Amino acid sequence: MQTARPTPARPRAMRGCWRETAKEESFMKATWHGQVIAESDRTIELDGYHYFPPTSVRMEFLQSAPKTEGDYRCPHSVRFFNLSDGTHCSERAAWAYAAPRASYAHVAHWVGFWNDVELQR
Repeated sequence: MQTARPTPARPRAMRGCWRETAKEESFMKATWHGQVIAESDRTIELDGYHYFPPTSVRMEFLQSAPKTEGDYRCPHSVRFFNLSDGTHCSERAAWAYAAPRASYAHVAHWVGFWNDVELQR
């Protein structure tokens, strides 16, 4: 009788590994105060956040936010953005990595959202 071999744990370097979501099921839309600010069928999910290619983001809503001490300590050269449409403002609701470490290199310059931004499939 053969016994099943246990599945080895993923190597430490692979934990939290990214996966590019499949096009057929991954169309994502980011909305903020009723406005679509990003949509794409090529998002990347990393550590629970969805990143959008820069070409899919309506950059007119993003304004560079001042860097904080924590931003300077970030190993990926994070850059946060405030969202504004002239009526509403959400501070630091989007971010991108300008010079990420190797494990995040595939999302360099891609934009992630949180706080007031709703993501929908």
